[in-house]
Order: sequence, then C-alpha cells, then structure tokens
Amino acid sequence: MATADPTIQDAASAFSPRRTRKKTLRQWMKTMWRLRMSVAGATILAILIFIAIFAPILSPYSYTEGRITDRLQEPVWQGGSWSHPLGTDGIGRDYATRLMYGARLALSVGVLATVISGVIGITLGMLAGFFGRWVDGIISTLVNVMMTFPFILLALAVIAVLGASFTNVVLVLGIGAWPIYTRVVKFEVERIKSLEYIAAGRVVGLGNWRLMMRHIMPNLFNTIVVIATVQVARLIISEAFLSFLGLGVPPPTPSWGYMLQESQAFMFTWGDIWLPTLPGLLIFITALSINFVGDGLRDLMDPHQRAAL
Repeated sequence: MATADPTIQDAASAFSPRRTRKKTLRQWMKTMWRLRMSVAGATILAILIFIAIFAPILSPYSYTEGRITDRLQEPVWQGGSWSHPLGTDGIGRDYATRLMYGARLALSVGVLATVISGVIGITLGMLAGFFGRWVDGIISTLVNVMMTFPFILLALAVIAVLGASFTNVVLVLGIGAWPIYTRVVKFEVERIKSLEYIAAGRVVGLGNWRLMMRHIMPNLFNTIVVIATVQVARLIISEAFLSFLGLGVPPPTPSWGYMLQESQAFMFTWGDIWLPTLPGLLIFITALSINFVGDGLRDLMDPHQRAAL
C-alpha cells in the first residue's frame, strides 16, 4: 500500500485549522502586548462606564442626602468605616456615591458634546474641502474666529443668558469644540477629492452628494474616530473646569470639578486631603485612559502601524 509523501503531509499540517488557530491566537496575544497600555486604558474605561451606568444599584446611598453627624468621616485606609469606604464630605454625604454619579455626568457630557461638535465640524469640513472657493473661505474664516475666541467667554455668555444646566453645558462644550474636526476633515477631503476614483465618479455622472457620502465619508472614518476619542477626554476636563468655576451643572448633581471646588479648603489639611485628591485623580485617570484607547485605535486603523503590530 502506497504511503503519502512526507513533504505533502508537512505542507498539509502547516495549513491545518489547528495550527492556523494557534498562530492566530499567538499573533493576537502579541498585538495585545504591544498595545498593552491601550488595553489597560480600555479596561479602566469599561469599569468606569459600568460604574456610571449601574451607580444606583452599586450604592445604597443617595448622592444628595447626608447626615451632618456623619460629616468628614475618614476612608477605610485611614481607619474609617466600611459603611462609607471612601468617607463622607463636609455635609455627611457618601463620597463614593458622589464619585460614581460624577462619573456618569462626566462621561455623558463628554460623549454628547463630542457628538454635537463632530456633527457640526465634520459637516462644515466636508463642505469646505469638497466645494472650495467661497465656501471654503467663509468656513475657514468662521473656524479662525472660533479658534481665537476665548472659550471661557463663550461659556460665561451662554450660562449668563440661559442659566447653568446639563443641557447648556453640553451645548457650550459642543459648540466650542467643532473647529478641530473642520480643519482636519477639510484637508482630508481635499486630498481624497484629488484621487483618480473621484474623477472617475464624476465622469460616470455621480452627483456631489453621492460622491461625498458614498466615496469620501467612509475614508474619513478612521480619522474621525481618533479625533473623537481625544475630544471626549478634552471635553471631560473642560466640564470639570467649568464646574470648578461654578459654570457647570448646578449642585446637588455631583460633578468631579465641583467636588474639587468645594473641597479645596481641605487641600492643605493632611487628614482630609483625600477629599480633593479622589475627584482629581479620577479626572486624570479617565482622560488618560481615553487617550490610551485613542492611541490604540489609531495604530489599529492605520495600515502602516497595523502592519508593524
């Protein structure tokens, strides 16, 4: 009985599903290790999102109610009670509860303001890059005005006229953050518009709307995603900044920025230094995690970077 050629058997085993699966898993683990900071950032961000969504279930306390007799209880690492693991604030409210609800506010404002700024900025950038000439001139002038207009003056004007609220904070941040999208998208559209397949589309009679939405917009997706991740982190910090100045969501709604503001009196008191430290640390960790995720997405979406992973 004839036996199979060993060379053919080796070649067949090299392309067997099991070997391919092991190689794929090995490559995946190698990629995850190279993107370990992005993976860590995504893990921390997922935990924060989980806490923000399920804050009412995770905490038995209300973020608005407290007992004055429980004020300034120490956290557990300073000998406090496990009933308030992160202690209480100056009027006896559970600090862990307020930090959890603060995560909900920060992430909500960051995402919603990013959506608003993205819609405005991407639309204007596509129009400026595609049509050029006087359309580009008007939009570029508007971008330059927005880039030179102090953000804090815009916030003060809107809050003074409309009042401080969640909706107004989102609008202020969204309206103030769109120029970065417009500038980047405009240059990308100008580059893509000069490619041969766009000229071929014009030859066969494709309209401007179809060229923009079907043939240019998909090529902007990677750039938009990377900008959006950076913008979410920046807008979370901006919301904390506004709340620290008293221009954010009014109390008693918890905001990390407002918690920093109301606890600044304890900044130089060693026993109570955890009051300003915890919200400040959460702002830092959240923004850093989102930036790490953005770096990972950039590497995965860029063909040149992806080839090196």
